[in-house]
Amino acid sequence: KGLREGLAQSLALGLERGKKEGHLRADFDPDLIAHAIVGLIHQALVYAGSTSIDRDSLVDQVTRFCELALVANVEMSEDQRTSDHQTQATPHDQARAVGEESP
Repeated sequence: KGLREGLAQSLALGLERGKKEGHLRADFDPDLIAHAIVGLIHQALVYAGSTSIDRDSLVDQVTRFCELALVANVEMSEDQRTSDHQTQATPHDQARAVGEESP
């Protein structure tokens, strides 16, 4: 059993416990989502390594993404989504913004 498989199994146990305790949404498969999260983290690290995204920003964005997807009854205000969690623009974001500014 590899590191990623062990991490996914451990994460699945935590997700299952969170579902049973009512902290997490009940409409997902903990094993599937645990493996998806491990893949998400791996690919985010690969991508961040080729950009200027810093570790804190990566952790913050991936954590918020997972929280919004999994935690029961989570709602964030517009201020929390924008001002509390300023993120660095990726080259894709910058290119898109340039395109939006053009007539």
